[in-house]
Amino acid sequence: MKFGDLELYTLSDGTHTEDGGGMFEYFPKDIWANYKVDGRNPYRTDEHNNVLQAANCLLIKHPDGNILVETGMHDKTRSYVKHHNIIKKPSLIESMDVVGIKPSDIGIVINSHLNPDHVGWNTRYVNGDLKPTFENAKYVIQRKEFQTAMNPGFELENDYFSAKEDALPLEASGNLELVNGEKEVLPGVFVVPTPGHTAGHQSVIIKADATMLYAGDMAALVMHQEKPRCKMAFDALGRVDCWMTKKKLLYDRAAENGWFTYFYHETSFSTGIINKSINAKGETEYKVKKKLIYNQ
Repeated sequence: MKFGDLELYTLSDGTHTEDGGGMFEYFPKDIWANYKVDGRNPYRTDEHNNVLQAANCLLIKHPDGNILVETGMHDKTRSYVKHHNIIKKPSLIESMDVVGIKPSDIGIVINSHLNPDHVGWNTRYVNGDLKPTFENAKYVIQRKEFQTAMNPGFELENDYFSAKEDALPLEASGNLELVNGEKEVLPGVFVVPTPGHTAGHQSVIIKADATMLYAGDMAALVMHQEKPRCKMAFDALGRVDCWMTKKKLLYDRAAENGWFTYFYHETSFSTGIINKSINAKGETEYKVKKKLIYNQ
């Protein structure tokens, strides 16, 4: 997808499953399991109440360097792979190869947060030692997120169980760049704090001839964007904090201005445009319209 002087690509790291109730919290199953996206019901569950999800990493080909947003699923822990039915067909590295990009070609990696389903290829084993997969890249992470991941405490320990493998080696190698708040990482590409799913979660705004919001797990699926009250049970912060973040960036800016939005976990499509409208009852509604992107 051409985006001004940029090119944007969806790079798959396969699929996985997640508990449906956890993904939609207090919304009744009858609503989310039958919710239509692009004419189908992507949130139907298997016999274990699990919903199929994608790992749609985003490649930004920028005149000043290549940026990779997210690095896919953690697969270094066998029980995690089994529990989440992780299938990497293709893997992120295979997807990169299709578009002619090698790990060494990436100059910046952005992790929205450090939960294991977003950081799987941050590192890989080289001669028995964990090294950055993208050896020439700076990994841009909010300082608050990294500090939480390193010292999560009892309540968040499971959320960050892979951080010692997927995040800590970045500090030792010198590839880690911790930021405090909003930062323009390359011209037109910004990271912005969006606390809610985690306290140090960040999203990405891409400004060219149009604007795109990579919301990360602030609003991971189409239903999360179209339904203002829809959030995950996995969110670390409460409803009010999640809502204030979502309202400010997604509804007061993205929906008001018809921004493109990007979905990391959605299987229906990775890119859409979110718009605000008023229905016949005078109620505000939000709708995401599918927008094609180069999918690999």
